[in-house]
Amino acid sequence: MVLPNGLGLLFMTLIGGSVTVASASGSGVYGVDGAVGSDNELPNVYGVYAPTTGDPTHSRPQFNKPAGDAETWEESNARLFGRSVLGRRDATRCLDDGTCADGSCCSIKGTCGYGPEFCGKGNCTSGCEAKAMCGILSEGGKAKCGMNLCCSASGWCGTTDIYCTNADPKGGLLPCQQGFGSCQIKKGRTCGTNSGTTNGRTIGYYQGSNTRNRLCNHIAPKDIISTGYTHLYYAFASINPTTFAVVPAEAADVPLYTEFTALKSRGLQTWIAVGGFDFSDANQATHGTWSKMASTASGRAAFISSLRTFMVTYGFQGVDLDWEYPVAKERGGSPEDTANLVLLVKEMRAAFGTAFGISMALAPDYWYMRHFDAKAMESSVDFFGFMAYDLHGYWDADVKTLGSLVRGQADIREIANNSLPLWFAELNPAKINFGLALYGRGYKLKDKTCNKSLCPFSGPSDPGPCTNSEGVMSLVEIQQLIKQKSLTPRYNAESMMKELTWDDQWIGYDDADTIKAKKEWANNQCFGGTMAWSIDFNSGVGDGMEPKPTTDGSCGKANKNTICKDWPNGNCCSASGWCGNSKDHCGSGCQSGDCIRGAETTDGTCGKAYKDSVCGNWPQGSCCSPAGFCGATKAHCGFGCQSGPCGWRIFGNEERFGSVDNKEEF
Repeated sequence: MVLPNGLGLLFMTLIGGSVTVASASGSGVYGVDGAVGSDNELPNVYGVYAPTTGDPTHSRPQFNKPAGDAETWEESNARLFGRSVLGRRDATRCLDDGTCADGSCCSIKGTCGYGPEFCGKGNCTSGCEAKAMCGILSEGGKAKCGMNLCCSASGWCGTTDIYCTNADPKGGLLPCQQGFGSCQIKKGRTCGTNSGTTNGRTIGYYQGSNTRNRLCNHIAPKDIISTGYTHLYYAFASINPTTFAVVPAEAADVPLYTEFTALKSRGLQTWIAVGGFDFSDANQATHGTWSKMASTASGRAAFISSLRTFMVTYGFQGVDLDWEYPVAKERGGSPEDTANLVLLVKEMRAAFGTAFGISMALAPDYWYMRHFDAKAMESSVDFFGFMAYDLHGYWDADVKTLGSLVRGQADIREIANNSLPLWFAELNPAKINFGLALYGRGYKLKDKTCNKSLCPFSGPSDPGPCTNSEGVMSLVEIQQLIKQKSLTPRYNAESMMKELTWDDQWIGYDDADTIKAKKEWANNQCFGGTMAWSIDFNSGVGDGMEPKPTTDGSCGKANKNTICKDWPNGNCCSASGWCGNSKDHCGSGCQSGDCIRGAETTDGTCGKAYKDSVCGNWPQGSCCSPAGFCGATKAHCGFGCQSGPCGWRIFGNEERFGSVDNKEEF
């Protein structure tokens, strides 16, 4: 998902271990006793809920990896899974640009933290209005840790001893702040890897838009391979921003609904998923609709009544709520959303009784998850869905605390730590579905001789033949690639992911083997089911694995996604949908074929008017706008986008973007 520019330090990462802090990242803190503390709850990749810097181009908060003399990812992994380091640590230094990676105040001494020592007049150089995440140094001194995490002495939410007990184990001067969350480490249940708890439910999301937006491998509802699934979710329906009525996201979805719900049987339910990430984009008409609807009793009633009618009309048996995300200001949220969402879910259950099911998607990161009062909603929902994927991708290049290094998008080590808030909130694991990805994410390697995790990359991997989207391939495409090139996947037991390399390409993905391993891990955590995004990525060949060639010289999205293969005038499909081999066809906006990739921009300009330069890893974003400027907003990545991850989405409906690059939604 592409986020607007200027969001900066909005992204927090959940990590459960404690690690030594490098000079470039961490947290100088202000103790509750008025003295300067040094509990440093904001270390690097496996530390706590620490924000990244820069302008990430993905909705998922990214794992911090500081610059400078920071330890390696492997070193912090080894500490996390081998031992715990809880000693006092030095305060975090401000970054070279004078800001603090954790969003706190940068003091005149060049250290980061909260309170008068760092933020007070005469003591602060930047970020001087910053407030702690929780505790007495938070806004109004009242903020608690969402999901009942522990509030450290310096005002950060976390899950280890330095948050829940004392950040100063020797002197005892930096205790957990009572009354702002738990002050006790909480662990989830264990059921055993062979317990089979995840067999309780098997849910598959289905992207109806795949029938319109791919070049091939179109999967109609009748083509879905549903064997072994207990629930199918059609993604997504929308909400009218004025009336709050539930409506089809696109008119083209309507004929698919009845075909989809016709799949229901004694052992298979068909539900509708409402919302999605794009739904709350700043430039969408529905930005803020969730928040406005839930804010009044009349708004909630209108939504609930309409939803019931919608489900009855099309034959859906339940609803999955995908509000991404409550409270988040940049997502149209307000502080009242947490309580209002609880009211909405309770009123839905009262209205539906047992006639319809209710589920809710939970973010895989604490920054967004903290605003869900999941415990208060637990009795009203049938289950929650924990989205344990999309942790990394080529958008990491735009995050200065991460950089252009290969990382798997569904590493079990990160997932294990991201799931800890679920247990602090004391949720029943039997009501939580563990997320699985039926696609891979990949990179173009900077040096093809370095082709494993943490090797540098220069951009996204090449697009698949059908999904036609840089940096991602469906599981069906990956399996086809393995056969065509006689490749041998490499299993990474530590991450529980498969890795595939060829030429200068790297793809990390899950298949039957890794899914089995992850289900065993989830069994041990007592998860009550699984959910997969998305079943249309793994339902066979559909209408075929070869894009349809043009018969009249027209091509692209406006022409049934035909390609120009072997067309006499050339194989490039222009932005306007015609085949040829000129610069106008193969340059900016080229949809498929031998599209020309220009040099990377050096000044933020791009596209046809600027020598067909591309944005590459430009800090403000990788999309080239119609006007020829690089960025990451809808104006850059939406309709008319000339190059980059145009219209690319994890959750949402691409049709609303109208991207010329025909990027598949994920």
